[in-house]
Amino acid sequence: MAPFTSLIKRLFSSSRKPQFVLETLSGDRICIDESLDARRCYYCFQASNGFFTEFRHYPICYNAIPVHEEHPSAFCALLRDCISIYDPHNSLGQLSIHQNVVGNNTWQIEIFALPGQPSIPFGIPQRVPPSGDTGSQKAVDWTKARLSGCTCNHDACGDGPATRLPDRVLDVGYFVHDEIRLLETFDKPVTGRYVTLSHRWGGKVPRCRTTKASLRSQTTSISFKSLPRTFRDAVTFVRGLGIRYLWIDSICIIQDDESDWEVQAAKMCDIYSQSYFTVAAAYSPDCHGGLFSETSDKYLPKKVGSIWEGDKECQLFARQIPPGQRHWNCGYQPPFPLFSRAWTYQERILSPRVLCFTPYELQWECQTAVSCECLSVDFIGPEIQTTPTALMRQLGINFGSLKTEHARMSAVRSTPETPVHHLWATVVVQYSRMDLTKDADKLPAIAGIAQQVSRSRPHAKYLAGLWSDSLSREIIWYGSTEARDGSAGFNSLPSQYRAPSWSWAAVDGPVSMVTDLNNFKLKAIIHSYSCAYVNDNPFGRAISGCLTVESKVYAWQLRYSYKGWYVDRNPHGFSERSCELYPDYDWGSKWFPKKTIMPLELAYFLEWAGDDRRKFYLVLQQRESGIFERIGLLIGYYTLDSGLWNAGEFENYPFYEIRTVTIT
Repeated sequence: MAPFTSLIKRLFSSSRKPQFVLETLSGDRICIDESLDARRCYYCFQASNGFFTEFRHYPICYNAIPVHEEHPSAFCALLRDCISIYDPHNSLGQLSIHQNVVGNNTWQIEIFALPGQPSIPFGIPQRVPPSGDTGSQKAVDWTKARLSGCTCNHDACGDGPATRLPDRVLDVGYFVHDEIRLLETFDKPVTGRYVTLSHRWGGKVPRCRTTKASLRSQTTSISFKSLPRTFRDAVTFVRGLGIRYLWIDSICIIQDDESDWEVQAAKMCDIYSQSYFTVAAAYSPDCHGGLFSETSDKYLPKKVGSIWEGDKECQLFARQIPPGQRHWNCGYQPPFPLFSRAWTYQERILSPRVLCFTPYELQWECQTAVSCECLSVDFIGPEIQTTPTALMRQLGINFGSLKTEHARMSAVRSTPETPVHHLWATVVVQYSRMDLTKDADKLPAIAGIAQQVSRSRPHAKYLAGLWSDSLSREIIWYGSTEARDGSAGFNSLPSQYRAPSWSWAAVDGPVSMVTDLNNFKLKAIIHSYSCAYVNDNPFGRAISGCLTVESKVYAWQLRYSYKGWYVDRNPHGFSERSCELYPDYDWGSKWFPKKTIMPLELAYFLEWAGDDRRKFYLVLQQRESGIFERIGLLIGYYTLDSGLWNAGEFENYPFYEIRTVTIT
């Protein structure tokens, strides 16, 4: 029986949980007994039940964390040490724990262990400390690892093969003393991998820009010292990656040649989508701000203790999270200067991969994954569907470098859950909130995205920001009554013609699109549509456009009061509660105090939200006989118990006439 008893003892001892010991900063060693601690301490109970693994917020107060004099609690000791390092005077008040982050709205620290450590309690995650210098060799090595993982493992992103270089590209060489020159490939196509730079001009024109006068000398040699800091950093970084070619807009496009600008702007989609990846100068306000940054000491990791399992040590660290640093999973737009610009939004959308230089670390984004140096964000798959780079795949943008034909075909199919017009609406809504230096660039700055999308919608015609196969839905857009800075206000009209009035591109400012169009039924008959463009480029600047529609037309009046615009004489009995009027731009209370206008019925819903029914009207202003311009959108709501809705009665209502009108 002795051997049997010995075997049972060995099996029992091997099945027991490993014994952990916490070594604090003061040198105290506390045996970790999760079961005992959990029975007598709220915080330890939560920790033993996955404190660091659930998306929940647990309120804590430093003074309320128990000391446990007789039998110290390891978790409470760790928590107190972490907080006391960063808040020695206990001045932060109420805190909370969310996964491995401790703090509040103004101050946060994260607790983590280094990768490759033995298993530890509490579900504490493993992190990689950021390089601390985004221009260091460690940062270069991290980028190489991301590139290798993406090109080898992500079918949707492609393997980034050598492609034909753009018409002009910088040849920066491989080494520090290599000469820099502008390479033209018009007559002699050259293949290779190249990197694109996305940056803000910030109102400052680089002295090294290419002009008609400097073109010849630029193709011979460009002094490294003549480049602004952001350009110099980009050259240095791509050389470190072993990449020879770099595309920068102000050098690769002749800045004082309008015809060259038009030609190259039309090729923007291919320039960015065929690049190996894009370097994004996220935090730099202009071309002199640079890419590289060194992290302040207070944001670097600090050791807060060790957990021992026998003779195996697992070191624990804490790091104060820099203010405003949130990662862009779930479609979050980081508050960096670069991401407020319209041109750079397109560059981010079109690029197969984006390497973002932030003030504190590098961040990576591709069609399949998002990641950062510290690994606090490391998502792959559906979690990143709403990031701009991931939107490319859903919109059907084909990079031409997908590994298999099956991957190419699957990339261009929209799903029932996310129809393509919903995805385009997402792009329009995000893009309309971006800033432009030149009003006339509204359509050119999104032309690359539209051109790529058109390849997956071969039967649709692009109409100055809208698509013919979903025109009936996409025309139901409305201007925001809230300015970009959050203050109340209306959109405005550009200084010169830019798009037909029925396109969202005709106004400056944020717009929204109605996408919850269940049981959608078009009531108007669209007879024709057309747009004309500069240089006949269907994705460039529009010079005219018209839409001919037949529908019911009502003559109503508008009034202005301190509450805003409202329908004055209304044959349908709308009240302020049952209709919403959205001016496309600020009509002005003085020059338009009372004006007879003609709204065009677009569509209505048999049912909406179970009890409301909506009808959409384009609000029009007549310019000449039969010619109208859109000036707003009216949404009318009906309820079954209001007595206002009766399908047969409504169809025969006498206060309308069926007309064919042209909207320009």
